Amino acid sequence: MEGSLKFILLEAKTGDSFIVECGCSAFIIDGGTNSTSKHLKKYLQHTDKELRGIFITHVDRDHIGGLVKLFTNQNQIIGNKVPIYMNHPDLINVKTSDQDMVSYDDGEQLSDILNANGFKILTVNTDDILEIQDVKFEILNPTKELAASLSSNWKETQSNKNLDGSDGLVSTESIVVDFSLKHEEYKKNLEDDIVNASSICFILSYMDRKILFLSDSHPDSISKKLKENTKFDYVKISHHGSKFNTTLDLLDKIDCTKFVISTNGPRNYGHPAPSTISKIVESCIKKGHNSCDIIFNYKKVADRIELQNVPEGFAINLIHSHSLEIQ
Repeated sequence: MEGSLKFILLEAKTGDSFIVECGCSAFIIDGGTNSTSKHLKKYLQHTDKELRGIFITHVDRDHIGGLVKLFTNQNQIIGNKVPIYMNHPDLINVKTSDQDMVSYDDGEQLSDILNANGFKILTVNTDDILEIQDVKFEILNPTKELAASLSSNWKETQSNKNLDGSDGLVSTESIVVDFSLKHEEYKKNLEDDIVNASSICFILSYMDRKILFLSDSHPDSISKKLKENTKFDYVKISHHGSKFNTTLDLLDKIDCTKFVISTNGPRNYGHPAPSTISKIVESCIKKGHNSCDIIFNYKKVADRIELQNVPEGFAINLIHSHSLEIQ
């Protein structure tokens, strides 16, 4: 339907994979883990939308696994006229396996797979603006300097990766968010987290609606690019709700009441962090809102969240959904 905007949240385990439908057009944003390929395949086989672009925000295994598997085994399902947007196309060295993750071991480069099948790979950096049909993508990250730093540190980055293919046991413990507590601001050094810090972050605009996709970006980098009180219909929270990627300074730049967190809640990662949820609520209250929606792609994660000492007069809606219609 012309003018409609749908935000589809795929189950991507520890990772991210989204599809955005803008009228008759569709865009894939990340590919999740290996198992996500079946969701992407099913969508592409049944949709009547025209796929007009794929964004691979960065090369972490939980963002590219499903696409690697899809392109390796089902490359004909995506026409090679569809452009692929990446932060640094030459750095992906991956190998698919029977495990659910993608390893940085020996194997073909994804860029080789794409090039062999005639796909066009395009690099995007900060301040680039893409206009595809009537959809606009305003790129906020990475800078060319960050992308260059990723390139120069790639060998070390590979050697430090956990290659066991495991995404950890999914926790069943409660995620206790106590709003009476003051949460610290956590940050990682850019150089120590260059793969995430250099991930593509952008604003998708269609008609008069906007979604902010934060990928796994660092908060300071994005905060510098946003104007005060920038309004969004939805914000995809960075790095699966990690405590290191959401700060009050960043949230102060954002005026939004609907936030998406993508994770299946593995025990060893601590996603989503109580401090992230607390900061989202605190920011909404500072903006004068009386409620907010926090949307999860896994019901078991939403059900695990226990809210304590919620500020009086404020409603927090914990929602599980795979499809969001944006009016």
